[in-house]
Amino acid sequence: MSPILSTTTNKRGSDAVALGCCLAIVFLIALFPLAAAVYWHGLLAVSSAVAVSVMRVPAAYLLSRCLLIVPGLIAAMLVLPLIGQGEDISVFGIGVSLEGLRRGSIAAFKLLGVMFWLSWITWKLPPHRMFPAMASLRFPRWLVAILRSTYCNLSVLSREVSSMRQALKSRVVHRGIWLIQASGKMLSVLFIRTRERAASQVVARASRCNAVDSPVMPATSSIEIENVSYCYPGASVNALHGICLEIPAQAKVAILGCNGAGKTTLLLHLNGVLPLQSGRIAVGDIALMKSSRSRVREAVGMLFQNPDDQILGLTVEEDVGIGSKQLRITETEKAARIESALRQTGLWNRRDQPPHKLSGGERKRLALAGVIADGGRVLLLDEPMAGLDPPGRDEVTVILDDLHRVGRIIIAATHDVDFAAEWASMIVVMDSGRIIAAGSPDMLTDARLMASAGLSMPRLAEAFAAFYTAYPEGEKELPGTRKSVVKWLRKRIPGG
Repeated sequence: MSPILSTTTNKRGSDAVALGCCLAIVFLIALFPLAAAVYWHGLLAVSSAVAVSVMRVPAAYLLSRCLLIVPGLIAAMLVLPLIGQGEDISVFGIGVSLEGLRRGSIAAFKLLGVMFWLSWITWKLPPHRMFPAMASLRFPRWLVAILRSTYCNLSVLSREVSSMRQALKSRVVHRGIWLIQASGKMLSVLFIRTRERAASQVVARASRCNAVDSPVMPATSSIEIENVSYCYPGASVNALHGICLEIPAQAKVAILGCNGAGKTTLLLHLNGVLPLQSGRIAVGDIALMKSSRSRVREAVGMLFQNPDDQILGLTVEEDVGIGSKQLRITETEKAARIESALRQTGLWNRRDQPPHKLSGGERKRLALAGVIADGGRVLLLDEPMAGLDPPGRDEVTVILDDLHRVGRIIIAATHDVDFAAEWASMIVVMDSGRIIAAGSPDMLTDARLMASAGLSMPRLAEAFAAFYTAYPEGEKELPGTRKSVVKWLRKRIPGG
């Protein structure tokens, strides 16, 4: 067993012991006889507080968790004495049941004792260690799966809420009724976003599902797409119209087009997420169909535009291993794949971090690391540069070039013409679900072609076009990349 796997196993065992002991104490407090005197229950709560303090749980953390039971404490101390039966006493003219007061005090002590221990276990075991410990204690799988999914979604939504609150504050001029109305609208928007995010996650998760018994796929030689059309359910027009395309081995392909051109829909077909309604797709020597979908997904990985849609793990390392752990390879090879992918994307030192604590660029690289670890020979990228700053774009470009050098086909759907011009070896231009041109990057300097697809030429080519308009003499060569600009200048500068 590798050192990483051995350490993980030992940690999971100790975590399970800690969780089991905590649950045993919680059950002891909860089942402590109600007939016992109040001071025994109070002593149990005080003992729990002392024990948790000795274990060095931060006071601020403990207080924040205890605030969650304030409604329960209020109900126990105020409601139960009022509705209890037995001898009554008058407090400020209100009849209070002594038996109800006793039961309320016991309930409050029980709540405090339970919360002290739950605070300790959640402080000791963060979620990425808590759920494996629950699995080790034979908790029902469905319960663990629901709790994991709920935690992941709440982490994403908390970030959404934070950004929405900041945006709301920036637009608040006068507080009062308007702020209340705006907050209500924010909640409505958040609900809509939650539904949209859930739908996106279903699609993204499907792209990461491989059959455990799927055979190893041979080296991919090319991708063939023949007469593929697709119409989304309920839509009146096709999203794809008779797509025909052949992508050679080891190509770097940029699929360009405006929003709604059909780029993402085409990628979802290549990964087998969307079913073929017509036409044929072959990845290497495997024709894509329902029975071969798992084999194709083993060779074709996909990076979605929003990385949060496909990040499913509780830690960076766990998320990267989701795809590889479904494959029929040894545990040592799985660990090696995960480590290699994390080092390649610069996330090895953050492997134990929860994904929601990463920056946007780091989450994009995390999603890419998951695709790399799956070992697919074809990478599909949906807007890989979306939301990245210049250093982030450079980091992703270097990673893609490294992947291409080891023989992978990379297909990126984008409307970033400058990125396509600098990076791609093959350009595909789409408009309204149709391919209107495919060929070398030189076509990006064709002003009429780009305008017909609603796109602009690369900025360098536009600058040279403006130069030729002001100075019409001489040739009209339009360099579209930095390399071609340097070549153009060397021809014209003496001694260059």
